[in-house]
Amino acid sequence: MTTLIAAPVVSSPVHEVSSGVTAIPGMAVDPGFFQQGDVLLERVTDDAWPKADGNYRTLRLKEDRRLAVSATTGYSHEASTGRVYEELSYGGRPVEGTLWLDAPAGCEIRHPEHGTIQLAPDRYRVFGVVEFDPFEAPGSQFAVRRGGG
Repeated sequence: MTTLIAAPVVSSPVHEVSSGVTAIPGMAVDPGFFQQGDVLLERVTDDAWPKADGNYRTLRLKEDRRLAVSATTGYSHEASTGRVYEELSYGGRPVEGTLWLDAPAGCEIRHPEHGTIQLAPDRYRVFGVVEFDPFEAPGSQFAVRRGGG
């Protein structure tokens, strides 16, 4: 399980920091996480990167470098360089929504509304940000809306 980016210390307006991570002043921001709109990227170690023979993950190289596409606007979050892999299964079970970005020369993640963030040369796991509102769907434990653009 991944720890969240930061723990709030004070209540104040949210700001965009240079790394592209949304932060509240007074919060400790983990430099291994980067957020652009509904896309969250986590820098991963070589041990965490999927291996063909070791950790039971099945990946497929995507034909494009899109990390997410909005169903509403059609805008996409797209890597300028590198290779993007789609995770198909983990431990023999189907997986949806997790992408892996291999950017040995670094790259930019571009989006027309959210601007551009610069990533250092490394490998990243890509997630869609999940929001929930316990009051959105009466009678359910919580309602989930997955980000995508």
